[in-house]
Amino acid sequence: LVISIASGGLVGSGRLTLLYAAIASIALLLQHGFSILGGGGKGIDSFFQVGLLCAGYFAIGWLANALTHRALHSERLAQRQADELALLNRINALAIENSPDGLLAVRGDGVVRHASPRALALLDTTTPVKPGITRLEACSPELARLSQQLRPGTASILSTPAAQLRVRCISLSTQDDSRILVLEDQSQAE
Repeated sequence: LVISIASGGLVGSGRLTLLYAAIASIALLLQHGFSILGGGGKGIDSFFQVGLLCAGYFAIGWLANALTHRALHSERLAQRQADELALLNRINALAIENSPDGLLAVRGDGVVRHASPRALALLDTTTPVKPGITRLEACSPELARLSQQLRPGTASILSTPAAQLRVRCISLSTQDDSRILVLEDQSQAE
């Protein structure tokens, strides 16, 4: 009965847990009462043990109810945070897409994590970028060489057929030494 009360409370979202405990207690008290009336050899003093068992049913029911409410609260909190994260991702995507500067997120081993359309236009590359697969050398060998020399917080000039670029390096402080390369069109700045 204890397992039934606990699992019933967890499955039923905690609403009927105390009802299950009450039904189990009534059934146990009735069974014990009938066994005493039928001369089962148990005395009236054994009702104390049955009462403790019934109290245990209610304790298990209350505990299952509390755990269910806590799990539901955690689930709502996680959903709210997931919604906020999705909104932030949409905001970031819009900001990156509409930025006048090109942005490239590159892992330490030279694999491109993200490339904005503006960055690809400034690099004048036609290579399709597959995040996590395409290497920076495939997009722009000159930028790949320059990015190896750049340290976080520094900048350098790169000439491409499309524009004269100022390349800045920003570290993401990750284990794989990822960084952001910001490509600024110098003609636009002038």
